[in-house]
Amino acid sequence: ALKGLAETRTDLLLVSLKLRGMDGFKVIRGARSYLRLYDLVIVVVSSMAQMSYEIAALNIGADAYQRKPFTQAQIAAHLKPVVRRLCDPRRGV
Repeated sequence: ALKGLAETRTDLLLVSLKLRGMDGFKVIRGARSYLRLYDLVIVVVSSMAQMSYEIAALNIGADAYQRKPFTQAQIAAHLKPVVRRLCDPRRGV
């Protein structure tokens, strides 16, 4: 997962906390700390409903947390401000 992030230009990452081989927390931590992808927007989508998972994901660098199952409208509502931020001409990218 981290190798793919390092090799491509990505503005937005939707990540699950349950991944084969590497959990989503490690992906978030790696993106922020190891790869230093501070401008990358990370949205966690997870079936883990415990508040402690959400808090942990946000504390290590996720920008948003959406519990599964979710509707298209819910994920769109989460992503709308993210897309607006990515398209902001003041961002300088």
